[in-house]
Amino acid sequence: MTIDATVVFAARSERTVRRDASRAGGLLCLLLLVGTYSTSARAADAQRRFTVADDIELSHFGDPYTAQVEPVTFSPNGRYFIVDTERGRIDLDRPESTLRVYRTADVELFLRSSHSDKEPIPFWIVTKSSYSDGPIISSIRWLADSSAFAFLAANSAGNEQLFLGELGARRILTLTRFDQQVTSFDIRDRNHYVYCVQSPALRKTAMRERHATVVPAKGHNIYGLVFGRSDDLHFTALAGYDLTELWAVVDGKSFEVRDGSGRPIPIRSDGQKALALGPDGRSVVTALAVREIPPEWEATYRSAYASGAYRIRSGHQDPTALDESVAVSEYVCIRLSDGRVTRLTNAPIGSAAGWWAMLRAAWSSDGRSVILPDTFIPPDQQNEKSQAGPPCTAVVELGSGRIGCVEPLWGLAKNYADEKSLRVVTGVEFVAESRTSGFWYFMSITSFLVETIFS
Repeated sequence: MTIDATVVFAARSERTVRRDASRAGGLLCLLLLVGTYSTSARAADAQRRFTVADDIELSHFGDPYTAQVEPVTFSPNGRYFIVDTERGRIDLDRPESTLRVYRTADVELFLRSSHSDKEPIPFWIVTKSSYSDGPIISSIRWLADSSAFAFLAANSAGNEQLFLGELGARRILTLTRFDQQVTSFDIRDRNHYVYCVQSPALRKTAMRERHATVVPAKGHNIYGLVFGRSDDLHFTALAGYDLTELWAVVDGKSFEVRDGSGRPIPIRSDGQKALALGPDGRSVVTALAVREIPPEWEATYRSAYASGAYRIRSGHQDPTALDESVAVSEYVCIRLSDGRVTRLTNAPIGSAAGWWAMLRAAWSSDGRSVILPDTFIPPDQQNEKSQAGPPCTAVVELGSGRIGCVEPLWGLAKNYADEKSLRVVTGVEFVAESRTSGFWYFMSITSFLVETIFS
């Protein structure tokens, strides 16, 4: 039995409020840029040249280099939004990241007032300049109740730590250890969250190899060989060394999640992107590298391009290898208390075969269903949308194991008229559920179209 899914356009609702609020945030950024331009124009009138110091101290919105943080991030209820900026501080000889938290209503009032020349004042400003290389702050994420927001920030040792900003008390809480390099996370509240930490074995190998005269090329990609020996351990992550281990905080208690054999659970790049903590804070959906790739996967699940380098090949792969950045993975659910792993699709994620989408999964509020982007559908679960072969954004009912294809991926666009291929899924989320009329949720795509999908 399969789940049938239909796509319809969204009616005006709280999702539209988010869209309107996003426009307000965009206008705020525009106004800030205009203010910067006006200051520059006045400087030009005074015959002052634009200097190297001006270039260093020029603020930019979001992270234009690695896209790890958006310029504007709205709270789920739409009442607040965060504007992220970064600039260089010559006096400190390091970059500075600033988060400005605004009330949406304040900005809307300012935009509607044609006579006001007073810019809206941020509700809260958070500034960090804790490391020599930027971006300092990344991966901003609001809690579901909009009471706080979490983010990663580099500490003085260069490690990304997880922090929580509480709106009520206007205070920042540190959630992870100083010596841990956190690469991804998901959070329900201050007592329930999961995160991936760069493997200690990887860090030891990187430390050893950066002082070695000769480094064997086997087991490394070209980026690792070029950048992996840098004194800055950030480069080991940028170089494709994606091996991490899963940690969790449940009921305020922090621990490393281990499998039934007592070993750490290795999380590769796909799993870090997909990380989604369940509503009860006791299970997490992620992706794990498959140790043995079945021959039928190679025969069944095709590459996005006939002559493409990315394709699924049967055989053995090591989930704990130093460098396995293009490992074939599948979606799983992990029970945090004992590390029990449940396979969700019994099929690979499409990225290993050249099908690209943002991989973050999402749960329904009752914890009975999950949305999984970019997954192939096994033959016994295929419906009319998935039978042609490409991976889908899919809904999985955890109790029954039923899988439904919501929207298939279409591969690389051949031209700008190829509208289907231009639509790339960038996020999925349940909005509301109804057991009588189906499950309602929306997914945002690169064209910024917001859709409601029900099954």
